[in-house]
Amino acid sequence: MEISFKTLDGVERLYKVSPADTIEDVMSDVQNKVCIPPDQQRLMFNGERLELGRILSDYNVQPDSRLYILTRVVGC
Repeated sequence: MEISFKTLDGVERLYKVSPADTIEDVMSDVQNKVCIPPDQQRLMFNGERLELGRILSDYNVQPDSRLYILTRVVGC
């Protein structure tokens, strides 16, 4: 299925995923496409942070859903 990811800077990208994909799989795909390391990503859907160890279908992610990619700022 195809879903979209939107970053805080307003850029939206389409990704092909499976409902059985783990959140870790999705984060790895994001890293490959937009160079944000998984440890700096926070994925959100319907106001809920997607947790490691779960799969997209746990959150009822459907075709044409939009997820948000938040980045964690690492300070000094």
